[in-house]
Amino acid sequence: MATEDANGTLAASTVATVTFTARYDDISIQNLEPTGATPGDAGIIYGTTNGSAPTVGGADCFAVEPGQTLEVGNDGVDSLWYQQGMAANGFNSPYQPLAGSQYASNGGTTIKLIATGTPEYSVSGIG
Repeated sequence: MATEDANGTLAASTVATVTFTARYDDISIQNLEPTGATPGDAGIIYGTTNGSAPTVGGADCFAVEPGQTLEVGNDGVDSLWYQQGMAANGFNSPYQPLAGSQYASNGGTTIKLIATGTPEYSVSGIG
């Protein structure tokens, strides 16, 4: 099973983007901030895997508490490997990507993270 890792520190209230060239089925996000080290909710990391920008406490975001690890599915727009397209002979082919569409290639994996504080994180692509 292939894996790829990225580590960093978030800048307060700024979206950080982690991009892996391979498309992974699952993403593991580890919040390296020690439990209780940050007052209030500043140490909570919020994120998305669908290409949209996360917001702190956002409805469509996952949340990773300090000292915790969360595994989420890759639900990015490039999750589909192909889409029915027009074959060279003019007929629909279920095996040919639609040229120029977001589904034309595997597209890699993009994870976006944000926090009101500056927690350290580790992100791994799995699968």
